[in-house]
This record gives sequence, C-alpha cells and structure tokens, in this order.
Amino acid sequence: MKHVELMQIVGNNLRAYRNARGMTQEELAERAGISTSFCANIERGKKGVSMFILQDLADALGITVNHLIYEDNSGLRLTNIETLLRDKPEPFLEWIEKVIQLSSEEYYSRSK
Repeated sequence: MKHVELMQIVGNNLRAYRNARGMTQEELAERAGISTSFCANIERGKKGVSMFILQDLADALGITVNHLIYEDNSGLRLTNIETLLRDKPEPFLEWIEKVIQLSSEEYYSRSK
C-alpha cells in the first residue's frame, strides 16, 4: 500500500468515527492535543501522522489505532471492546457483563 493511500484511509476513518460520535473537528483536535487545521488536513488525507498522534486521536475517539488504519473495521469491534475494558476492576467488568446480557436479550426480543 502506498503512503498516499494509507493517509486517505486514515482520513476517511477519522472523519467517520468523529462524525459517528457527534464531535466537531475542533473538539477532536482539542482532545487529541493537535490544531484544528492539522486535524482537518489529516481527514482530507493531506497530512501523515506519527504513531503518537494516531494513538492520541484513537484515544480521543475511544477506539483502537487499528480502527483508523484499516479500511475494513468490521472485525475490530471485539478488539475495541477488549481495549476499553482492559485494566478495569472486577466489579465494573461484572456490571458490564450484565449490561451486555440485558442489552442482548432486549435486542433479540425486539427483532422477533
């Protein structure tokens, strides 16, 4: 893959995740510690970023870096959930497990 293609993938993914979270470029830039113009240029595929900035952007969006650098993110959901739950205390994990179970039951009962 060429450098330009990767920059375009990162930009497209960054924009999609930012929009999905209802964030402006300004909000994302502030959370990631970069300028708004730099954020805009990344989204347009005009600027490359270091791994450190990529990690800061992913953290600001609550996702893994993989979500930003791979075109097809469909298989990354579990990895992202695992990352979000890493190092959390056991009571929190038990609570999240119950939330997932209840959500799953509710989802499938509505789709019948």
